[in-house]
Amino acid sequence: MLSTTGFGAIIHISDPKTFLLLAMLLRFVAGFAAGGVCTLICSLLPVFYPDSVIEKFAYFEITFSCSTIGGTCLGALLFKYVGYQWPFYILAMFCLLVGYFLSLLSLDSPPSSSSQTCPPLCILPRPKK
Repeated sequence: MLSTTGFGAIIHISDPKTFLLLAMLLRFVAGFAAGGVCTLICSLLPVFYPDSVIEKFAYFEITFSCSTIGGTCLGALLFKYVGYQWPFYILAMFCLLVGYFLSLLSLDSPPSSSSQTCPPLCILPRPKK
């Protein structure tokens, strides 16, 4: 969200060196965050879906690919009709709303420790004994 809002506000910087440095820094932050999110999702899929990891990973990849294409088209439409800055600000507001609703979902009480089982963290099939 920081990089998204930063890309929307970067248009106000008139110094070319500062503009380039800030653009590179914001791109680094965005790439670092995307790498972290992808790693987190790929490591949590076997925990939450131990029986259908490959299927859920395929859904994740399909969603990621479609949103890469759809986000570009939606951003171009927003750019055309509302200007340069607003696609970034709208995306930042959307991220805030999604984060808020996800935080509401995570406020549920955790299951008791006696009924909690730890699924395997490895997606490779275990050898048969």
